[in-house]
Order: sequence, then C-alpha cells, then structure tokens
Amino acid sequence: MELRTYLEHNRPTVVNYAKRKQQGRAISTCRAEGLVNDIANTRMGKKQRMRLSPSGAHRVAKVRAAVLNGRLSAGQLEAA
Repeated sequence: MELRTYLEHNRPTVVNYAKRKQQGRAISTCRAEGLVNDIANTRMGKKQRMRLSPSGAHRVAKVRAAVLNGRLSAGQLEAA
C-alpha cells in the first residue's frame, strides 16, 4: 500500500524510462556523473595546485551537465 500511495502522489514526477528510451533520450545520468567525478577528483586532488571549493565544483558540474544535455554549447562558452 505504501508504494501505491507513493506512486499516486508522485505520478507527475515519475519518469517513464521505457518511453524515454523509445524516443532515443537518455535514461541515465551516469555519463554526466562520471564526468563530474573526474573533474572534482582532478581539481580537489592533493596533487593539483588549483582546487575548487565545493560550490565551485558544483558550478562546474552544472555547466558540464548543460553542455552534455544540449542546453549549452561549447560555442556559447567560448563567446562568454
């Protein structure tokens, strides 16, 4: 009953992964998460001179995710 109640209350936010896959859309964020982890590990690692604060790392992750999902192009970044 708890699962049914949860699904009924959250129906608008439940993702239909089968439909997304049929449309050729991403069904996983693992690619973006992996890239964010790589960036964070590189910048936050002890061997690097420049380090990002947690908020800075979050901003980098948001920009990288926007590039990956097509909301922001590399050309827009270069123009900024």
